[in-house]
Amino acid sequence: TATLEYLNKIYHLDQPNTLWTMGNHDTANPQLIQQTTGRPLFYAQSWQNTTLIVLNSQDTLGRITAPQQQLLSQILDTLAHTRYLLLLTHKLLWMPGNPDLEAAIDSVANGNLGTCHYCTRPNNFYDDIYPRLQAAQQNGVQVICLAGDIGVKVKTFEYQTPDGIWFLATGIAAGTSGNRALVFELDPHTRRLSWHFRPLLHLF
Repeated sequence: TATLEYLNKIYHLDQPNTLWTMGNHDTANPQLIQQTTGRPLFYAQSWQNTTLIVLNSQDTLGRITAPQQQLLSQILDTLAHTRYLLLLTHKLLWMPGNPDLEAAIDSVANGNLGTCHYCTRPNNFYDDIYPRLQAAQQNGVQVICLAGDIGVKVKTFEYQTPDGIWFLATGIAAGTSGNRALVFELDPHTRRLSWHFRPLLHLF
């Protein structure tokens, strides 16, 4: 509770520009997270030409549940004015089951490939989520999947699929050097979204 109160003073967690994604350290009291943020554990939000979908990758230990899939479908059916779609999760759901990425899980993700509550678990991303993202990408929407469960072994991760979808991750490990934040910038004239990994010391 004290940690959440501290974070709330800095980031104002109930404000529309601050999006909280459930992680493995949040599962002890999800009700408190909802109370503090004023939002459910999965939700969507649009800003100009960008749509953001926040999923709870800790629910059922990694699988994206049917209600979350329904939300995803509802949003993807209404992307007429969206140029960028950002899918936010804590876990790197897109590494298990990917022939190019699965072998790298233990050297990238904080949680090794496995079945423990903090592990990077086999899941239903490629069966139930990815085909819908592919369809959006093929319809001209740039899809970006953003995760945060790294930082201990590596500070940044970036990969583009053959379909053109981006997988990005960044995370912070306390007491270590080289921590970086992933900064997105939307050009006000071209409406083009770009990103880069910036050292924390250079953020302010």
